[in-house]
Amino acid sequence: MSRRAALIGAGAILIGVVATACGVRDGTNGEPPPPTGPTPVITAAAQISLPLDGHRLTLEEDLLLQRAEGHLVVVCMARFGVTYEPPEPRPGLSSAGHERLYGLLDPEIAANWGYTGENSAGLGTAQARPPAPERHEELLTGSPERGTGPDGGCVGEARRDLAAGSQQADENLIIDLAYVAGVRAEADGRVRAAFARWSACMAAAGFDYEDPWEPNNHPWPHDDGTVSRQEKAVATADVRCKHETNLAGVWNTVAAAHQRRLIEQHGNLLSALERARGHRLERAAGIMSDADAERRRHGPVRR
Repeated sequence: MSRRAALIGAGAILIGVVATACGVRDGTNGEPPPPTGPTPVITAAAQISLPLDGHRLTLEEDLLLQRAEGHLVVVCMARFGVTYEPPEPRPGLSSAGHERLYGLLDPEIAANWGYTGENSAGLGTAQARPPAPERHEELLTGSPERGTGPDGGCVGEARRDLAAGSQQADENLIIDLAYVAGVRAEADGRVRAAFARWSACMAAAGFDYEDPWEPNNHPWPHDDGTVSRQEKAVATADVRCKHETNLAGVWNTVAAAHQRRLIEQHGNLLSALERARGHRLERAAGIMSDADAERRRHGPVRR
């Protein structure tokens, strides 16, 4: 899935939620475009920096919360006689980096793997994790009809335990604000002009695309697990044109300006989130410290 598709999937839900609960909308209420600072040259995802980055969970914090929640789920499932192996923690959207935020930027990946990425050699070979038995699923997520497990299942119980004693805050706020800023940036005339310059560059290379999401989201065929020469050629031209027009630099500068405006408008919500998050991180650290001590004394909780 493309980075834009993932964000749109989250954004399809958040636009309505944020508009009603937080007062954030994808429109600008007639406000003039926010002022921007100097435009940096950006040719790699590692060079991307945005104001909301400082409000995101760090990777270490994200993984700590996941481990603590997983441990609490294991303990809950054990109460019902079920041995449960939680999924391995992995970076979520809340701590995700900026890979593919503005589409493909790496010329080597483009030339070798197209839009699919470096894992394209394994296309169609990934094995899905076997589904858990029905009773396990009911215990994990809850079954109000059957009265199975705690309210919201063991996952719900674990999340309530982590948040116990803290004020309620919207954990999706950072993702929401980033999405809204992204929508506004893509509609901003400065980014649209940059898209037009990129499109002209692509046309000179023999490819007709209005914006960089068109080739990025195209359903390129991978029936035999390989990447076609056409996909590689388009991806290579895409990256070259992004570099030549500094599309990512312009895009990032405008997106940053929209993020700064949203941060100013919703500072109270961000402060509430950071207080609640700090409490959850303290709880998570204590839970994992106790779990480690328990394992040293008696072995793993799972038995």
